[in-house]
Amino acid sequence: MTADLYATATGLIERSAAAYASGVPEGAEDDGFFGPSSITWRVSSDLASPVAGLRSLLMQALHPLAMAGVDQHAGWRRDPVGRLAATSAYLATVTFGERPRPCGPRPGCGAFMIMSTAPTR
Repeated sequence: MTADLYATATGLIERSAAAYASGVPEGAEDDGFFGPSSITWRVSSDLASPVAGLRSLLMQALHPLAMAGVDQHAGWRRDPVGRLAATSAYLATVTFGERPRPCGPRPGCGAFMIMSTAPTR
């Protein structure tokens, strides 16, 4: 049983690290929203950031409305490690990625909204 837990944890760390690394562009055209001298880059580059991220996810799990939204839209029950890896990649992309280029008037381009319903008691 213990060996299986270690194997799962190892897979979690490897997938999350790979997703995080894939979000950091090589040879970016600009410094993104924040830039290398920003506090955002300094904090996110620290090795304590993944631990803080896991802590924040645990704190979020205490809020019933936040968990209702995650449950309805995230697919975390099927692949919790994949969900964590996707979150890691998103954070790396927003923090270290370059600014998006205007996408123009093509279909599927632009903002979208996710609607959730609160759980009933």
